[in-house]
Amino acid sequence: MKIAKMSFKNHFWTYNPSTVKLLSDREIVEQKIPMGNNLIQNFGRNSRVVTGEGYLFGEDCFSQYDSLWKVHKEETSGLLTIPKFSVMNSYFTSLEIVGEPKENLISYKFTFVEDMSGVDKTYLPSFCYAESDESLWNISNKYDVSIERLMLLNNQLKNPFDLKVGDKVALC
Repeated sequence: MKIAKMSFKNHFWTYNPSTVKLLSDREIVEQKIPMGNNLIQNFGRNSRVVTGEGYLFGEDCFSQYDSLWKVHKEETSGLLTIPKFSVMNSYFTSLEIVGEPKENLISYKFTFVEDMSGVDKTYLPSFCYAESDESLWNISNKYDVSIERLMLLNNQLKNPFDLKVGDKVALC
């Protein structure tokens, strides 16, 4: 069975890296609220980060490195294909030679960061201002924040279901 080669833009690795790590995380913020409550807000997924290391070897190891360096120097994102992982649009952010290169061997590390410029990353503002005929219920639906959470955050409002135009309403 032939294993597919890792690639970025028009560069194909001669030998796949020995290790590849894919980090995918999300931005979670915890805010303390008086009376011992906490508010946890999920700001969504961060860009995935791919790191790895490997060896370029053989009589052409320096030309393999030059080819990798040329694609790293480009300032645009491109398609990163890692065998058995999904393809993603990424920036090639770092390329590092590890140790001293030998005659037929170069040890290297790399990092790619997902380009999420085309991905919807909607962030919730920390507050809004009430509009005409608006209640906390409307704001709850509009910003996808539970009514209980809004009532906890806005206990200064006299009547949360009859807001005045311009009332400042905390969302997180």
